[in-house]
Amino acid sequence: MIGRDGCATNEISRSFLSRRRRGGSFKPPNNPSIEGRPLPLTTIEYDLLLSLARSAGRVKTREQLLLEVADRDFEAFDRSVDVHISSLRKKLGDDPKSPRYIESIRSVGYRMKKV
Repeated sequence: MIGRDGCATNEISRSFLSRRRRGGSFKPPNNPSIEGRPLPLTTIEYDLLLSLARSAGRVKTREQLLLEVADRDFEAFDRSVDVHISSLRKKLGDDPKSPRYIESIRSVGYRMKKV
């Protein structure tokens, strides 16, 4: 199922995609889940997933993702987004070699698959 904003919502709960930051700290309205499993995410992991979901089917560069989710300066070769994506994939149960959700686009960035 595709949500109004074009995001895949069939396996990722709607409540998960609608969570927001409040007052500088992250407070989900309820327990986010995927396929019935609890999905504990850090603020950055959540922000990355939301950014990718909102632009499902389009490639986001590492720099774009860092600018959208990071509240800090970063180096030109900052690979922290790769570490966060790796952690996010593990929590989603996504295999980087055969991804169901987040695809790596070599030397560019990442793309969330459109369903």
